Amino acid sequence: MKPGQSPQTNLHPVHSAVRRLYSERYLLITLLSFAASVTLTRLFLNLTGFPQLGGGGLHIAHVLWGGLFLFVAALFPLILANRWSLDVSAFLSGIGVGLFIDEVGKFITQQNDYFFPAAAPIIYALFLITLLIYIRVRHNRGTDPRRSIYLVLEQMEDVIDRDLSESEKTEIIHRLKEIKNQNKEPALIGLAGSLARYLQSKKIELVPEKLVWWQKIERDWLNFENRTFTRNSHRFFMVTGIFLWGAWAIVHSLLSWYLSLNKIPLSRLVSELINNHLPLSSSGIGLAELRIGMEIFAGASLLIACFFFIIRKERFAVQVSVITLLFSICVIYLLVFYYEQFSSIFYALLQFLLLMIILRYRMRFLTSEQ
Repeated sequence: MKPGQSPQTNLHPVHSAVRRLYSERYLLITLLSFAASVTLTRLFLNLTGFPQLGGGGLHIAHVLWGGLFLFVAALFPLILANRWSLDVSAFLSGIGVGLFIDEVGKFITQQNDYFFPAAAPIIYALFLITLLIYIRVRHNRGTDPRRSIYLVLEQMEDVIDRDLSESEKTEIIHRLKEIKNQNKEPALIGLAGSLARYLQSKKIELVPEKLVWWQKIERDWLNFENRTFTRNSHRFFMVTGIFLWGAWAIVHSLLSWYLSLNKIPLSRLVSELINNHLPLSSSGIGLAELRIGMEIFAGASLLIACFFFIIRKERFAVQVSVITLLFSICVIYLLVFYYEQFSSIFYALLQFLLLMIILRYRMRFLTSEQ
């Protein structure tokens, strides 16, 4: 070996994926902007009578605006290294996907049918898939030394931007200690040690602890929750909501079946609440009958859960309620959106809110007991 030449090593590049710091936050921003984009677009078009931008045979559909938002969202993280560019990219991508997927009915039919019944379930399914990815990312918090060094390098942006607080400094140093304890590569151990010494030196200027706007909302909500909702009051509202939704699911399904079977007309306002035009099959069980049967089953399951709440079998009751609501949101409402389109968004949101109340009760009172 020639003087000054380093010894040959058998190192191989590593290209496995590493989950980004704050990835769950970016996904949440995308989810919320996606849902708001579709909902507000449909609401605006219904209120304004579906206007068209253009004239003389020219029609600029909002799918083009969606493509523009997606293109700008893709450019931000490619050009800018700042962390805030990822927030902007997540927000713009959610808007873009919402505007794009809202017109899916035109692209799966030969007649360019914007109101094609399968369009709403496709949009709803895409949202659920994105929500599933978010839940998976949010709960997968495991780290390895390689990911830890990635996260530290991302957090060092606060040092460069003179925006590092005491808690953030403590978090970075803790990660650096984990890297030194878990890693066997001398280069990474040395890098972690150098960064730790630099952070612990007096050269670092720290800024006062600060809360961003969503952290302030979370703090205020937790204070309000602890003052207002004791276990008994939380339980009362939760069980009442479960009972009302279970009863409504059964009554709504039976009314829809009876009115559709007898072709009884309803006023426009009432028909928005109860679908009286279900295409019932005359030769067996069709999708409409399947939907009615599943809704009755879900309603009965929720009423059974109420009974177990009454006899103080709370863990089992919570489990039944959560599984039933997840089944309703993820399976039943794919059929509901097929027949009722976006008029059922309100019902889906109510179920999702009830599910959050139940999960919050489990986290506040049952998990702590266990």
